[in-house]
Amino acid sequence: MRFVDAAEVRRVLTFPILVAALEAAHRRPKIEVQDGFLGTEKEQYFVRHAVDRGRFMASKLITSFPANLAGGRLPTVQAVCVLFDGTNGRPLVVIDGTEITYWRTAADSALGAKLLAPAEPQTLLVVGAGEMSKWLTRAHRTVRPSLRRVLIWNRTPERAAPARISQRRGRHSATDYKRRHRRDRCARRSLRFGRRHCCRSALTR
Repeated sequence: MRFVDAAEVRRVLTFPILVAALEAAHRRPKIEVQDGFLGTEKEQYFVRHAVDRGRFMASKLITSFPANLAGGRLPTVQAVCVLFDGTNGRPLVVIDGTEITYWRTAADSALGAKLLAPAEPQTLLVVGAGEMSKWLTRAHRTVRPSLRRVLIWNRTPERAAPARISQRRGRHSATDYKRRHRRDRCARRSLRFGRRHCCRSALTR
């Protein structure tokens, strides 16, 4: 049985490959999925099981500790994925689920944009300045390379600023990044500017 760490995931995955794979998977018959939750919003353990009969069986084990954000050393959400052979039950691989979550979440969002968004948008509005914001920008620019401007809206400006800097340090040199803070009128203005809107937040209110 293999272990695939985050570095190996980054070496082999690209957004064009993953978006295409997800599109093909969504077109296949629906597989069996079961979720289980334990704990509270402050310290939650979440398990998702999936069975693709005759092919694979898998479980994703996830923890959510929002307080990790304040410490700055660990992500809020951490995970591992376990994959089994669907024909004989043999364990195949354990994968860094935290890294997989970044890639899969962003790629699924980009797939939705590929199927539903205008063909050549210029502006992307990302609602939320967490870790996912840079991944979502990368993925959306893969399916819509016409994007030249990214607006980052967050309820607290102190988190929007680092997100903007992080984006600028990435591979998006042709893109203009601007932040928007928490005021409602600023959010409404951002929505008017954005031709494509992408939301990613754990907030419940």
